[in-house]
Amino acid sequence: MITPAGHAWLEAFRRPTQRAMSAVFQGFTTDELRQFRHLRLRLRLVENQHRIER
Repeated sequence: MITPAGHAWLEAFRRPTQRAMSAVFQGFTTDELRQFRHLRLRLRLVENQHRIER
């Protein structure tokens, strides 16, 4: 369980990151964001495969 103070701290910590991510992805359509997400997941899968091979 998180205290109210802990929750406030987390929100304050997240806010700058959320603003930065919003700026980075500004102008992307929902479909473009979906495509990006799928590409990123594929890249992560490849990274995992490479890690396992080592």
